[in-house]
Amino acid sequence: MKARTVREMILLYHLNEEMPKGGRLRKLAENMGIKTVTIAEKDLGQKLGALVLSGHSSEKTESYSGPAPQDELMIFCGFSRSSLDRFLSRCRQEGIEPVSLKAVLTEHNREWKVIDLFSELKKEHQLFEEYHRLQQLLQVANGLSGEKKIQADRLVEKCKTAMEKDEPDIKELSSLADQLEALTD
Repeated sequence: MKARTVREMILLYHLNEEMPKGGRLRKLAENMGIKTVTIAEKDLGQKLGALVLSGHSSEKTESYSGPAPQDELMIFCGFSRSSLDRFLSRCRQEGIEPVSLKAVLTEHNREWKVIDLFSELKKEHQLFEEYHRLQQLLQVANGLSGEKKIQADRLVEKCKTAMEKDEPDIKELSSLADQLEALTD
């Protein structure tokens, strides 16, 4: 049985038409022939694939009743690499502020509930933020001298080990970044 081809579609959470960014994203998508679907809070317990196939929020499934994230989320469905790049480039050209939590629908995540994808993206985003913070602090630490340089070198080795893990621990990275920051102040 052949997999269904999904036309280009963007699932949007906390990016309603009434919100400036949401309205601008939706208008741009419409101008580019891309369908947008709103993910309502009640849909957070739905599987991504079900939302995409129905093309709208479903009344037939049980509503999600847990805590609702307040972050914005944008999920791209059916996009080729070039069409995704083209859409994101147009967003930048139009001056649309970036959405920090973005994903592409894949065979791997299509059976995930929206809330589970949210949770995973949030962890990845926090991890990326700590990586970025550590990279900046490592550059500053290179300029230290004396005892601070020795302490910084030890922390740098711990940072490298922590970042090379298959599943880096955000708390460990944050703690190491805090220690490096204290040395560089």
